[in-house]
Amino acid sequence: MGLEDCATVTCNDCGDSYRTGYTTLGKAKCYECDSENVTIVKYEQYTDPNDVIETIESELESANYHSMISVARELYDKLRDKVDSQIDLAKTIAEVLYSAI
Repeated sequence: MGLEDCATVTCNDCGDSYRTGYTTLGKAKCYECDSENVTIVKYEQYTDPNDVIETIESELESANYHSMISVARELYDKLRDKVDSQIDLAKTIAEVLYSAI
């Protein structure tokens, strides 16, 4: 599984959301209220850099790279005003960090 296999599932009933591997999306439902009325956004469809950063933070945590979790956000915060595309910056940071785990 890679970043391209990640997705965000958001409940349309209660608003709760979580990240998952979208190989399991056929069974996607809300963890909070058990609703199947959810919206699924795949990693390659992300348009908000924060979604990308939160995804790599989650992946780093899952891989027990706890000391590295804040690195993605710190890099993004320091560089975001120096680039034309913040989403491309976020995805580049995520891809580099993911390749290390």
